[in-house]
Amino acid sequence: MGSCCPKGKKVEPVYAFDNPEIGLTDCNDATQATQAKLEQAEAERDKLAEENETLQQELKTSEKDREDIRICSLKSLILLTECKDETQGTQAKLEQAEAER
Repeated sequence: MGSCCPKGKKVEPVYAFDNPEIGLTDCNDATQATQAKLEQAEAERDKLAEENETLQQELKTSEKDREDIRICSLKSLILLTECKDETQGTQAKLEQAEAER
């Protein structure tokens, strides 16, 4: 069966070159159309691969940003804890000084 030929045309491969009614032009047109679709699909695939690469880079940047934010948050928490401890120490010294007066 001639799979390259348009639907509805049944052609046995054995007779493909002997039968003038085959419509080799039709098969050639179908082949060219298939080739064009293939090229279009390959171009689309390449475009999607490029978009995917861009998204992967953006994701890595986003993950790095999240990590930086997490580190900054932890540093802030440490500083706040140190300030709280220092404030409590200062408060204790103040209370002690007032008691000694």
